[in-house]
Amino acid sequence: MNDEYSELIEKDYLQVIDIINGMQECESKNDLELFIKEVFFPTFSVQQLSFMWVDDDLKNKSHNPPKNLIQFGCSQEEIEIAHKLMPYLKTLPQKAISSLRPVLAHDVDIPQETLENELALFFQENPQYKREDLGDAFNSRRSIAIHNPPEFNMTIGLVRHHPNNSPFTFREIRMVELLRFTFFRVIKFIAINEEIKNFRSLSEVLAESPTAMAMVNPNGYLVFANETFQKVLNIRQQQFLPKDLAELLLGKTDIVSPGKNIENILEELTFYSVDDTVYRLSWTRLKRPGEPEDGCWLLRMKPAIDPYSQTLLAMRKAKLTRRETEIATLVCDGIADPEISSRLFISEYTVKNHVSNIFQKLNIHKRIQLVAQRNNKETQHGN
Repeated sequence: MNDEYSELIEKDYLQVIDIINGMQECESKNDLELFIKEVFFPTFSVQQLSFMWVDDDLKNKSHNPPKNLIQFGCSQEEIEIAHKLMPYLKTLPQKAISSLRPVLAHDVDIPQETLENELALFFQENPQYKREDLGDAFNSRRSIAIHNPPEFNMTIGLVRHHPNNSPFTFREIRMVELLRFTFFRVIKFIAINEEIKNFRSLSEVLAESPTAMAMVNPNGYLVFANETFQKVLNIRQQQFLPKDLAELLLGKTDIVSPGKNIENILEELTFYSVDDTVYRLSWTRLKRPGEPEDGCWLLRMKPAIDPYSQTLLAMRKAKLTRRETEIATLVCDGIADPEISSRLFISEYTVKNHVSNIFQKLNIHKRIQLVAQRNNKETQHGN
């Protein structure tokens, strides 16, 4: 194992690998629920998991309210109350939008006192609910929010409540960060295939989407492409993707195999240039009846104009390594070297060396300049 991870003990590393392998074997919501309850919940001492998704690309309506597509460990009453509670839990989602970090937690990133104040306001303004009558789910409650930036319409929530009310730790946050890519990959696969059951024809839905979207075989053959996708790539259905794009797809559709280097688990955004426009790519495996086991993939292309994508593009152009990019995002969030060391389980000396390399590659001299560069991109996007 990489020496830099010596403080993340071997047992933790092996648990991450086992969870990745186990999740990748899940083909249905029932498979996933069984695995989450038997393996994931005990590992992290959490009792609830939810996946909320608002995706206008796959629906005909706009401004859809958040929908819990997957919810494990919750009674129907708890789900209904949680929906009403969401508008009061403002701090964590606000922090997610302003931060470059994809995993945030109470205790670590948001004071538990802040959550308690939000809960208290909810019960004050909704006297029909008595906290003491609702059981453990709303007592000593704390959560981890896992995002898939820049797609902030997707969130995985993990909830720990009484009697397992110990604070979340850097160790748990780091393990969740290493699992994040697999989490979204598997849950999106299951959730989107659940949603497909509600559609007469997926191709009809994709045809109406303003986003460039296509169904593609692993070899790059276009099963279906909407009009926007065809215009962007100057391509027609039943043709093959450009070779360089097909190679990107092939590399991403392989089953994740972390091997001996834990950094292989960390996923990066994938960009693809067409003329003068840079697009951000995302894909989800589709299970379609009558097709080979590897099926086909839903490929999306969105212009990389959001601040998050622009920031990562700038880091990539400066040839920052994965580790340097990870550290740079923490620096942008105003986190000091000692805490970065604790979060990433590397020495403070190693952090300082990485920060020095980041400054050199970006041609800056102070941390505040790195933050300013990111803020400039947010301002430009806002305009």
